[in-house]
Amino acid sequence: MKLLFTTAIAAFVASTSTAIDCKWSSDTHAIDCPYHTYVDRATGKLTHVQYSTKPFSRPLDKKDTQTYYEHDDSRTDNNGTASFSYFFNIGTNVDPTDPVLKKDGCGTTYGADNKPLSGPAMAFQKDDNRDFKCHRIAGDVTVPENVVVGPISDDDPTVGFFMTVKGGDDCSDTWRGGSGGYEKRSFTLQVFCDTSSEAIGRLPEIETVDELVTCMCKSLLSFLSFFFFF
Repeated sequence: MKLLFTTAIAAFVASTSTAIDCKWSSDTHAIDCPYHTYVDRATGKLTHVQYSTKPFSRPLDKKDTQTYYEHDDSRTDNNGTASFSYFFNIGTNVDPTDPVLKKDGCGTTYGADNKPLSGPAMAFQKDDNRDFKCHRIAGDVTVPENVVVGPISDDDPTVGFFMTVKGGDDCSDTWRGGSGGYEKRSFTLQVFCDTSSEAIGRLPEIETVDELVTCMCKSLLSFLSFFFFF
């Protein structure tokens, strides 16, 4: 299976039109879309669409010692070299008391509203103490109100699914002023299915990253594209 992970920091960008009838279970990791159907090739029967985040939740197996994915997004801009790091899991929270996260203040984080957020979250961003130190870019994935899921394509559910986790630190967009400039950071991933032989038996690996700046606050609105193979 080939996966494309797209992270949306500071904005809820996933289309909810495809997810109105889909639900995700934090207990089973199952995504159930009863009103999205397809014809099962084996039985010839009309079957409702189901996905699962379980195969991608770390640790992946008994040999996997990691409890999250990590991506280093170091880059150079007008202010010099910045070292941004992303720590996230898929369908499972990241523990902010992990030593790597705790040392940079991820236990309790603050958004533009200066309100503290504590406890587990599915994704964090660190900036190597350059500015904000650490942000929750998603909330607690076990809270149903934080999670939106659905097929990437209504016309072809075999394309894959998306998962958005809301509830991260506040990112007030001062550029928009009073016209709706308050919103929580969120984390969106898209999983594109690939049944080719090249994708079989390969562990997830991060391949590329892209970023766009559209949020006028200290934390950037970023899109991260990860190609995973499973």
